[in-house]
Amino acid sequence: MNFHITQGNTYEELIDPFTRLYNDTSNTVKDIMTELNITTNQYRRLRKYCIEENLVNRRKKPYTKKQTYKTHPKYYSKSRNNGKEYYYVIKTVDGERVYYGCFPNAMMAERMVEKLKECSWDKSQAGRLKQEVYTEFNYCKVRRHFVI
Repeated sequence: MNFHITQGNTYEELIDPFTRLYNDTSNTVKDIMTELNITTNQYRRLRKYCIEENLVNRRKKPYTKKQTYKTHPKYYSKSRNNGKEYYYVIKTVDGERVYYGCFPNAMMAERMVEKLKECSWDKSQAGRLKQEVYTEFNYCKVRRHFVI
């Protein structure tokens, strides 16, 4: 059985340059690994050791919560009926779904949601706001088309 032994950097030799590079936040992980000629596993071990010995300051990414329909609901949904698309503005309040209106396109539904947010989702204002949205977009409700 033959062994091939090579001279390499030991962890003790790498601690000082690693701490200097790691504490400089302009260096990325790849930059540190290429400059010290170490693998990912060696980088992780060095980082763990230096954190335990309080030689480096931990890098923390700012936490941003991913936007989903639960964190940022749009309050309108698309529905098809006889080949036509409609957008319903609905909000769930205390477990009950409250209907605010139906619109022929998503832009109008979005605008209705904006107006409802301004008046704190007051159901009594829904009819007036719906009429404002239709006039704002120059939409003729009787003929179902836009007036130019």
